Amino acid sequence: ISTGRSVSAVTLNRQIVKLAKPGLKSSYMGGFTPFHHQMEREAMKLACRVVEAIRGLKGYVGVDMVLSEDKPYVVEVNPRLTTSYIGLRKVVGFNPAQAILDAVLKKKLPKEASLQGCSFFMKVETTRPNYRKLSETYSLEEVASPPLPVSAGNPYAMLVTYSKTLRAAKNMFNRMRNLLHKTLGEA
Repeated sequence: ISTGRSVSAVTLNRQIVKLAKPGLKSSYMGGFTPFHHQMEREAMKLACRVVEAIRGLKGYVGVDMVLSEDKPYVVEVNPRLTTSYIGLRKVVGFNPAQAILDAVLKKKLPKEASLQGCSFFMKVETTRPNYRKLSETYSLEEVASPPLPVSAGNPYAMLVTYSKTLRAAKNMFNRMRNLLHKTLGEA
């Protein structure tokens, strides 16, 4: 989160990417937060330095990196909300939407995040639901985005789960994925 001058790193998150062979399309599938890694501190410091170096960045900024064996490498900077926001809002000890507003409007950064638990979020491929079935998905708290056609194939829903541990969050995700499919009449 950036005021335009100073920056506060909130979490290190892990992306889950489906890599395809050359000539085919790789895709972002989801991720989890927080991601604890031996280079976590170094990665967070680098993210702050990169955002500070780009004049005018305010609010929420996503910094994508590759963590190699020896150091982190910045891949891209996203000056916007990223998908990881749906996970980090569940694990940080403050309201991230308010922190973004405070950074932009009051030039005030949030206090250091007191991370609580783990959030797992991932795309789930579905069939094209009818309106009634689609509206039923809105009652499922873990549905961050209902099934939307994002390409020529089947639609994807985005599910986000939270629990004390990553394993428990993944287990809850699997249960919610099954419930989503059942709700859509796919089970």
